[in-house]
Amino acid sequence: MCHSPLLGKKPCLDVPQQPLPSVTQPGIYKNTLDHMLQEKKSTERAKEIEEQLLTECKEGLLKIAECEKPEEINTEQQEFLQHYSLTCNAFRDVPPGEKVFNLDRFGRIFNQETLQLKTCIGHLKEWTQRALLISSPAQLKMHVCVGMFQDVFNSHLPCPSQVSQFLFKLMSVHNERMVSEKALKALCDIACTAAYQIGRNGRQNFEVWMPTLADIALALMNMGAAFVVLFPLENLQPSFTERDLLEENIITTESSVDGDQAFFPEYNYDNILKYLSYCMTLCPRAYSDEELLLLLTVVNTVSLDTQLIVQPSVDLYPLQYKILYNIRDWRAMLPRICLALTNLTDDHHNMCLIVQLLPHTVRRKNEVLQLRQHLSLSMISKLLKGHCTYRPVAGEFKLSELRPYLPLMRPSLLLRQLQNSSSRTQKDPATLDQEAYYLCYSLLTLANEATNSQLIFSANQKMEVQLLCSELDTHVKCNIRESGKCLYRSKVKDLVARMYTKWQILLQRTKPLDGKLYDYWKPLPGDIHNSQEEQEVDGSDDGEGPVSVEGNEEESSSSEEKDVYSEDDNYEEKDAMSDSQETEDDTKSDKADGAADLKGWTAGQDSPGQMSAEEAVMSEAHHDFPLPYS
Repeated sequence: MCHSPLLGKKPCLDVPQQPLPSVTQPGIYKNTLDHMLQEKKSTERAKEIEEQLLTECKEGLLKIAECEKPEEINTEQQEFLQHYSLTCNAFRDVPPGEKVFNLDRFGRIFNQETLQLKTCIGHLKEWTQRALLISSPAQLKMHVCVGMFQDVFNSHLPCPSQVSQFLFKLMSVHNERMVSEKALKALCDIACTAAYQIGRNGRQNFEVWMPTLADIALALMNMGAAFVVLFPLENLQPSFTERDLLEENIITTESSVDGDQAFFPEYNYDNILKYLSYCMTLCPRAYSDEELLLLLTVVNTVSLDTQLIVQPSVDLYPLQYKILYNIRDWRAMLPRICLALTNLTDDHHNMCLIVQLLPHTVRRKNEVLQLRQHLSLSMISKLLKGHCTYRPVAGEFKLSELRPYLPLMRPSLLLRQLQNSSSRTQKDPATLDQEAYYLCYSLLTLANEATNSQLIFSANQKMEVQLLCSELDTHVKCNIRESGKCLYRSKVKDLVARMYTKWQILLQRTKPLDGKLYDYWKPLPGDIHNSQEEQEVDGSDDGEGPVSVEGNEEESSSSEEKDVYSEDDNYEEKDAMSDSQETEDDTKSDKADGAADLKGWTAGQDSPGQMSAEEAVMSEAHHDFPLPYS
């Protein structure tokens, strides 16, 4: 025991010598029969009060529900509400999409529990490879996560196609994101190793496994898509049928998706797109042009699914770029691609989505593939004519092809067509007006995409851009009647203003025509023609005709007005001459000399040393308002 040097041998903790006073006092507990009966009565009373409160709450909710029932209003009140009602959300913010995947059928063809590697027993020779055959589904999951497939099928042993096909199916159906991504990594590593051995070492026993179109279709069908939905076009069908895909698989009645899971597993679909894009980079000639066209239609059909349309996959863009880049005969395939993608859907908003998901331009060695522009024009022709009449030609997109369709986008003309259609004769006029402007908005969006090129148009198309601006302003902008109750019309007019501004910026970026340094304003051919017609009409009105008293009165009044105007002009000329004389006396600047020369020209004094009138006007205009560079 330690002792303090200052306190001697006393312990560190002093023990009290007297006991502490007790704080607690003995209680009196009554457990009599009267007390128990009283407690029971209070409990029963509390239960009665609780039941009474619950009953009153239910009655109160019923009364509230009765009060909230809509009361019938008379015709006058309905007209009043309709007159002062506002329509704001006439357009969809998100396209309607189409039903592609059915979650109730997810995993019915194969799932993570039924997938096995026993079919590969004749292709595996090493004991490490054969160890994979006897693995249970849980062990296979562990092998995929730890990277055992990459270790077994390395640069010395090629991977059989059956193993790669197993990993592809596992990646497309597994309900855990980590396992699906690990299967994707194993597939990419095995494919990269095989491509390296073939390209560098020339080992022909290695092979880069590419999923066939049948493998892709089977994986999507197992995710809940129907065969007829994946291939909806009658004139564009694959070489296999649905029966060929299902003859080797047993379809179960139970889905592998949990009952509580109501969303689509996007990571399975994204991993399929990633592996396809990776394979097309390694082997760009693996698929034929026909297979690439079918694959492009399948991918765009799936992208219209209602569960994927809210947030499109970021892996869709690089895959579509690779598909278009790997097409060999672009001139022959361009019309077929436009026709196939145009016929995938009949909804105009879905068409806009298909166009916007495509890459702007695809650059190859000696050409630029402008599919987005050609497809926009194909869809515009289908919406306006009922079927696709535009036939795209490979090469530079011509803006002159778009100009005939702009006058047909007038909201009044679209409304008249909707009223004449038999399917919409019984609809409300306000609803038809909303549909007409909704269709006009989609058509203008497609027209905007047709001119939304990352490249600057050549100088020979500058006149076409000017004509497009004139057509847009004349036929569409002037045809929109804005209203305080119809705010959707203002939305269409806002889009027109943005398109017009963009085209004006495009004009400024385009080089001047005929090698000029500046682009001076010139009236368009249509404006010149209209002005000539107006002059002819005015000339015919001024011609000789039957003389009447009213005509004489009009002529006399017009002559008097002319006299008044001539007198005013004389006063103005005198004032101008006096002002110019004062400025000549006060200042000797160059601008005053130019003004004096201009005044002298107006007075008829044309001398060789003076500046001509046209040069004076141009010099002053250039001095006051310098023309910007194009």
